[in-house]
Formats: sequence, C-alpha cells, structure tokens
Amino acid sequence: MTAHTLYQGATHYARAALVLCPDYGSIVIMAQIGAHAVELGLKAFLLSKGMTEAEFTSRDGIGHDLERAWAECVRRGIQTPCPPWLSFINMQFGAPFIYRYWREGIGWGLPGTPETFAQSVKALVLDIGREIGEDHHGVLASPGERKA
Repeated sequence: MTAHTLYQGATHYARAALVLCPDYGSIVIMAQIGAHAVELGLKAFLLSKGMTEAEFTSRDGIGHDLERAWAECVRRGIQTPCPPWLSFINMQFGAPFIYRYWREGIGWGLPGTPETFAQSVKALVLDIGREIGEDHHGVLASPGERKA
C-alpha cells in the first residue's frame, strides 16, 4: 500500500459516484462510495506524510473514522479545508457502519443532492491529490473534459 495506490483508489471511487449520481436512486450506495473515496484520499495524504499502514489498522488506529483521519491530516499539515459534510457522512460511514450494514427502521442521509455530494467528493479528492503531488484529473474529468 502506498500513497499513490490509495489515491488511485480514491479517484476511481469518486468517479464511480459521479457516474452513478444522475441515474441511481440509492443514496446509501452514493454515500458509501463517496465516503470510501474520501477515506482513501485522506489515508493517501497520511501515507505521504509518513504514517504507516500499521497505524491505520492498529487497535487505536484510524480505522474507517473519517473525522479521526481528518484530525490526523490536520496534525500533519493538510491545507485543504474540511468539508462541512464530513461529520454527517462519518456518523453513517463509521461505526456502527449504517451505510454498510442495513438495518430495519434506520434512515440514511446524504448532504445535498447526489450530484452535489459527488461533485464535493470529486473536489476534495482533487485537492488532496494536489497536496500530495498526484494528478488524476483525467479519471475524474467529465467525458467532455477528458484528454484523448
């Protein structure tokens, strides 16, 4: 696992959210894919700043906690501003993993429309990429923006 491979994953998950958002009705799937893109992007930043894979997975590690990952990114110098929706998504993405393990009687939420959420995830992933010297705009570009 390297910052580069995690960032590649982040861009592909963000692209999947962009592709799904206009036609797909499930906000849960949108939120899960978008949150995973954010998780991979933040972990790519942390790896690029010297954190180890073992530190992610240790008992006291970051795990899937986006707010904890963000706090560690701030401690290690991230300049990208924290999106206002991070806490909202984290409540459902992290433990008890509402987005992953569906339960009766539990509602899910998405900050904004699927399109605005997907665009926000794209912007965040691209900002993180600039900070770590990665350029995957081609993966996240709309079909009309892509290089031939």
